[in-house]
Amino acid sequence: METNSKNSGLLTQLAMIVDGAQQTHRGRVTIIFEVDKTEFEEIKKVMQINPEVEDKFKIDISGTEIIYLIQNGK
Repeated sequence: METNSKNSGLLTQLAMIVDGAQQTHRGRVTIIFEVDKTEFEEIKKVMQINPEVEDKFKIDISGTEIIYLIQNGK
C-alpha cells in the first residue's frame, strides 16, 4: 500500500512537471533526471520498474518521455 501511495505521489508530481513543460514549449518534450544510485533504486521500486534494470529507464506521461539515469561514478 505504501509503494502505491508513493507511486501515486511521484506520478502526480511528474505530471505537473510535464504539464508545465508542455505549456512552455510546443515541440516534443523529454525530461532527464540524473540521480544517485540510492535514489535511482528507490524510484525503480516505487515505479515498479523491473529490478534487473541497471542504469536507466524511461516512462511516458502524456507523450513526454521522462528518463532516469544514474549519475556517473555514483
